[in-house]
Amino acid sequence: MNIEDVIRAHNDWKAKLQKGIANQETFQVDTIAGDKNCVFGKWLYSEGKTNFGTLPSFAKCLEKHAAFHKEAGRIAGLINNKRFDDAESALNTGSAYASCSADVKVAINILAREAKLK
Repeated sequence: MNIEDVIRAHNDWKAKLQKGIANQETFQVDTIAGDKNCVFGKWLYSEGKTNFGTLPSFAKCLEKHAAFHKEAGRIAGLINNKRFDDAESALNTGSAYASCSADVKVAINILAREAKLK
């Protein structure tokens, strides 16, 4: 598992959501909101859990990863409902999304360090 790629992929969600606002796209909210659907989520619930599930940082990483996807899904729902101003505000600095995004990056890095993936 390349941790830099995982963090980059989660960073990319903001750009995807902003593009969705600009282009008035429709998203699959359930897919985005599900923490088992991205590459990292699939890894967390399979190989990651098997190999690192007993580490103290693993449960925290699962929690923060799920919270991130839930918030990204909420914003995708705003976009689907054509609440573009609300969606844009939800991506701003200081938003729940910004907090979840920062929290998941920290949790991923702590897990990677504890699991010696870095």
